[in-house]
Amino acid sequence: MSIWLWLILIRVLTAYILFPITLKETLKRIKYLPTPRKVVLIGWQFLFCLSFSIALVIAAKIAGFGRPDWQFNYLWLVAAMLGVFNAYACYCQWQAMDTNLSKTAIGTQLDDAIAISLGYFFLGEKKFFGSQLIAGIALCFAAGFILVGFKTGEENLANRRLAKNVLKYSLIWGVVGAAERFFNLEGLPIFDFLICWYGGSAIGALLIHLFGKIFKKEKISWRLDEKDKKELPAVAFFVWVSMVLGYLIANHVIISIYQPIFLVSEAILPALIGLYYFHEKKEMKTKEWIVIAIGLAGVMIVGTSY
Repeated sequence: MSIWLWLILIRVLTAYILFPITLKETLKRIKYLPTPRKVVLIGWQFLFCLSFSIALVIAAKIAGFGRPDWQFNYLWLVAAMLGVFNAYACYCQWQAMDTNLSKTAIGTQLDDAIAISLGYFFLGEKKFFGSQLIAGIALCFAAGFILVGFKTGEENLANRRLAKNVLKYSLIWGVVGAAERFFNLEGLPIFDFLICWYGGSAIGALLIHLFGKIFKKEKISWRLDEKDKKELPAVAFFVWVSMVLGYLIANHVIISIYQPIFLVSEAILPALIGLYYFHEKKEMKTKEWIVIAIGLAGVMIVGTSY
């Protein structure tokens, strides 16, 4: 089996099985914490990821495996700026998963669709597109629109809030998905990328915190309690490993090959975890089961389009 297939399998395990379970368990515990406190926890998550990145750089230097190229590169600024936006995307993801993991999984294929589209228009991947891929992506979008709905009512408003959060982080991460491939094509080493990405993400979380502190007069401590100290490093580790693997995969294959695999995995695996591991099927209505069926049909069509 090719090395990139192994990398993809491991990333599917970390990003779409271990990470959703770990984060959802944490979100259950902090569900009723004020929003500013959740921002602090997100900031700590990125500080842990930055620490892992620095440790990787040091280990690689000691082993002689490679080292960052510290000559200035404009891609550093691009990666850091995307990292700043990543902090807000992460906050939106926490909000969405806290509402309903299975619904979030079905509605979250937009980031993959954006990454695939950017690959089509800007990274020379037009030849990999066909009617089957387009039809599958269209079904994924249809599922999202049906989930949002057009009726009023508390339940539908909750769906709309969830959909807005999914839309926000999907737009950001769709651009990031294409940027990873672009950075690899431009020769940005993974060490440089990780430091800039997680440095920017930590700054982004700090900016969100400062916004609340200055304009909303929020006063929240950055100290972690004992449970946070045990759970957050695990969440951060799965996030970090997923990003490392994603960047390595983008160095080996084109977006049009690996992104549909992630699309299928991201839709199916967290949805099943939410429905059966966290027992969210008790909250599901007929319309939402239809949405899941349409969404799964779409991702299966995309996943088998090559």
